[in-house]
Amino acid sequence: MLIPSQTCSDMTDSLNVAAEACRSGNVDSLQQILAHSPDIITTRSTSGDTLLGLACRAATGEIAIPPDQGTPEQHQAVDIILQARGRFQCCR
Repeated sequence: MLIPSQTCSDMTDSLNVAAEACRSGNVDSLQQILAHSPDIITTRSTSGDTLLGLACRAATGEIAIPPDQGTPEQHQAVDIILQARGRFQCCR
């Protein structure tokens, strides 16, 4: 469900910005995006990825068993998305 003032293009742009916040570990920015656009949790990228998938890949260096664990901020970004997803799902 899109927020009436947002188009699909806006949601994709927001997804890209949120994904970059996850990659860079900018959890404050991620929380602001999720507060403003909670529907981003269910938005998919042009390649079919969700924000959670993108955040998990960022935290694991884009591989299944990472040689480096990622930063605490990247893992916190995954936790934030999981919490937001729970709030979004229960309110639908």
